[in-house]
Amino acid sequence: MTENWLSLPFPPSVNAMYRNVSGKGRVKSADYKKWEKQAGFLILEAKPRPHTGPVRISYTFGAKSGRWDMSNFIKAIEDLLVTHGLIEDDSAKIIKRFTVTQNPNLEGVLVRVTGGGIKEGEHDP
Repeated sequence: MTENWLSLPFPPSVNAMYRNVSGKGRVKSADYKKWEKQAGFLILEAKPRPHTGPVRISYTFGAKSGRWDMSNFIKAIEDLLVTHGLIEDDSAKIIKRFTVTQNPNLEGVLVRVTGGGIKEGEHDP
């Protein structure tokens, strides 16, 4: 079993990742591009080992003011993991299980990617 831990800045919400531009369609927002660059640098600095095959991912989000939906922040992280080759794809074929928790003492998000030892059809009881 292989495991990577990444400490990343808080990602943009899925609702803020793209914007509509007349004549161009949907394009990445400035905030999303900025986050991708910053988080991508942290991934390169951490030098994580890429995973092949199925993985489990756990997300621990730090405190954020106001009302917010934790699940809206997962997409940006999964896309980043694919872009940097840490996981093959963000489909259900590769991401077999994910958990989302909150820790008010944390800043940003702590991401744990675990690969190996995951059997096809495996599930929690």
